[in-house]
Amino acid sequence: MIEPRLVTLGDLFSDRGQYQVPIYQRPYVWGKEEQWIPLWEDLRETAQGHLEGKPAAHFLGAIVIELISADPGRVKEYSVIDGQQRLTTLQLLLAALGAVAGESRPEQAEEVGKLLLNEGKHATGDLRFKILPGEHDRPTFKQVLGGDGTSPESPEGMHGAYDYFMGEIRKWVQAEKSAEQQALMLDALQEACEGLLQVVSIQLDGSSDAQVIFETLNSRGADLTSLDLAKNAIFRLAEKEATEEGEVSELHATHWQPSLGDADYWLETIRQGRYNNERADLFLMHWLTMKIGKPARVQHLFADFRKEILQQEPPPTARELVVELSEDAKTFRSFDDFDEGSDEGRFFRRLRMMDTTTLLPVALLLFRSGELEADRRRRALRALESWLVRRMLLGATSAHYNRLLASLLETLNGQPSLETADTLVIQSLRGYSNPTDTWPTDDQVLGQIRTRRLYGWISHKRIRLLLEACELQLAASSKSEQLPFPEKLSIEHAMPQNWPKNWPLPAEKEDEEAIAERNERIDRLGNLTLVTSGLNSSLSDSAWPIKREALAKHSQLLVNQLLCANETWDDASIDARGEELAALIVRTWPGPEASVWD
Repeated sequence: MIEPRLVTLGDLFSDRGQYQVPIYQRPYVWGKEEQWIPLWEDLRETAQGHLEGKPAAHFLGAIVIELISADPGRVKEYSVIDGQQRLTTLQLLLAALGAVAGESRPEQAEEVGKLLLNEGKHATGDLRFKILPGEHDRPTFKQVLGGDGTSPESPEGMHGAYDYFMGEIRKWVQAEKSAEQQALMLDALQEACEGLLQVVSIQLDGSSDAQVIFETLNSRGADLTSLDLAKNAIFRLAEKEATEEGEVSELHATHWQPSLGDADYWLETIRQGRYNNERADLFLMHWLTMKIGKPARVQHLFADFRKEILQQEPPPTARELVVELSEDAKTFRSFDDFDEGSDEGRFFRRLRMMDTTTLLPVALLLFRSGELEADRRRRALRALESWLVRRMLLGATSAHYNRLLASLLETLNGQPSLETADTLVIQSLRGYSNPTDTWPTDDQVLGQIRTRRLYGWISHKRIRLLLEACELQLAASSKSEQLPFPEKLSIEHAMPQNWPKNWPLPAEKEDEEAIAERNERIDRLGNLTLVTSGLNSSLSDSAWPIKREALAKHSQLLVNQLLCANETWDDASIDARGEELAALIVRTWPGPEASVWD
């Protein structure tokens, strides 16, 4: 049964009760621009109307609560199903009003304080507070309401909200010079808060499905990630399964919080392809894809999670899900932490440079398996990377990658053990016979590099990926120490695009065909290199002796030492260097015919 009531903040907070935010709900995330400013403006306008003798109620939204304890004479305890951000912010607003009022009117501050703290012999410890946030926010909330003067200068979070409201209240009230008028304005703010600001309080009695209501209220989504919805569903299930007090808190503190509790990391917006999503949802999407063996839909992620995981037969227990998700989240996060000089670090860096995440569910499966030895896992990653890079070089379609991903996951998930997953991956990639799916051979790749312009055809990041791979091969063959690549490497043409200025064609070849051929050749791999900072345009277009000296000065990379070893630089030089770099590329990413896989 659902009992909706339209109540004022006075109604909501004057009763001796506490609204408890479950430990598994999202931390406090409301901010200034989108929430605090509109709330203050609503309060100020409502108070101004009261001052002018035109009081009008203002509706703030809805909250959903569930009664969990109502022992006679004691503080009633409610679980907040939805609306915890709003309730917390309203308490911070009232605390700020009480603080400002207390500077000149302590009796008013005492009245406002009754909306913040419960009274009576049973209102001890945490039960003193009208709102009890989740464990992550609880110390900060107590500090703010405690008014101990330790508020950091932070524009965000609970301290930021409290300081913002206090500043705006002071500014509005002190705009009037007379103490009498300021007192009236403080009274108007209190009257507006207690009697004119309204919410719909929806109280569940236990017969209603709180999770369904939670999902419905958040289905338009916007603040909560799909992982938030999944978390809420899992921990509500955990509450039903729990047989001992503190079991759910232990599950959250021991498993979920250490892995998925870092809001700054998991709520960061990440661009993948054409879309921006919070990292939490990207993790859930790749995890779900790994589990079900087919691409999860980011637009319908929670619906897919509910159908494929929560409603499977037999259903998993909440503990099983929390432990599995938490461990896999650690694995997923480790993808960002590998040293860039390691095989694993290079694999994930190259995926980012190619702007592709197709293989992350496979990578997650390979890394989570305790049966697969590290050397075999690296072998599988190398094969997957080769398949991707070689197809990129040929401009092969990625339209079927989802289907191929599903096929590969089905193969791996269908094995009783992943002890030989590397062999399974290589066999699968070699077995793709459709022209749109195949693993390109050396002849195909070399033919493309020798004859195809790369600059302007593939992205600068991908060209940089190829040249960095050549640098690594040169360092390995010369046994040179490979230092980390500078962050701001840019692509430079050895023979400039503006070549007619200082790089004339031989007199006997000055025809349209020769000009077109050179224009095409200068964008090939053999004419491209990396510099740590862009050459100025006049130097970049200079004749080769000047350009050569400048390139050598700008970089100690081996690809540039190889380039600058040339006394002259012409069309034949471009072709020769292209052959050298092409050989390094096929060595970096062996093809399906390579003996290294056997």
